[in-house]
Amino acid sequence: MASIDLVREFYAALLDVVDIDAQVWSITVCEVTFLVSTDILAGFLGMQRPIGAFAAVEMENKPSTKDLFRTLMGQDVVVVEPFLK
Repeated sequence: MASIDLVREFYAALLDVVDIDAQVWSITVCEVTFLVSTDILAGFLGMQRPIGAFAAVEMENKPSTKDLFRTLMGQDVVVVEPFLK
C-alpha cells in the first residue's frame, strides 16, 4: 500500500507544477524534492510527441481541476473545494 500512496502523492504533486512548459519540473514527494524531465516522463507514460506537435486544448473541452484530480487520485476520493487551486 505504501507504493500506491507514493504514486498518488507524485500525481498530486504534478498538479502543483507552476510552469508546465518547462523542460524540467521540480517535484516533492514525501518531503524529498527531485527534478523530473518532461521528455522522460512523457516517454515513460507512452505520450511522446514530436517537438511543436502539442495539440491545443479548447477551453470548452478542458477538464476541470476537480475532474483531473479525481482521474489521477481515483474516483473514490472526496474532493474538498479549498484544497484545489
